[in-house]
Amino acid sequence: RSSCDRAVHQGCQQIVKKVANRYAVALFELAMEQNKVDEYRAQFSWLEKVFDDGMVFSFFSSVKIDASKKKQVLTSIIKEHVDTYVFNFLLLLIDKRRMGLIKTIAKEFHSLCNQHKNIEEGIVYSIRKLSIQEIKDIETAVGKQLGCQVELKNHLNPRLLAGVRIVIGDNVIDGSMQAKMTQLKTQLLKESR
Repeated sequence: RSSCDRAVHQGCQQIVKKVANRYAVALFELAMEQNKVDEYRAQFSWLEKVFDDGMVFSFFSSVKIDASKKKQVLTSIIKEHVDTYVFNFLLLLIDKRRMGLIKTIAKEFHSLCNQHKNIEEGIVYSIRKLSIQEIKDIETAVGKQLGCQVELKNHLNPRLLAGVRIVIGDNVIDGSMQAKMTQLKTQLLKESR
């Protein structure tokens, strides 16, 4: 891509994020009014998974598919899983032809909820799948260290020898055997000079 194309692409992304943020803020304010921040946050986490399916996302974001057909499908697969206000919000997105923004809106909304609840999300890398209890224990320990509530997703990394590596925003907590060996190697090189 040329630098001009990149600049246009970045400009478009900023506009999309700005529009999505306006919808997310409106929804967040509604969640606050209704005292349902936790409920809406959980429902949008579920919706993110639904719209991560390429076929579902393509169907709802397509300009070729009639709004009434989209509403029919929305009613049959989503209505029973979400609050009336959240459902009406999705109908509004269909009417405004903004369903292509749903994933960005969900991310922005999720971010607003996390700021409000002082939650930091991150990834814990390990060589094997961690149990729910192990993840909770790590979340608690890291949360105390950072002074906030921590929610981690477990990702496997076969390159780790043992231990875990935690990434939360700009924070990296490396308790892996690999990091300890690198540390030891550095220390030995310093001492041998």
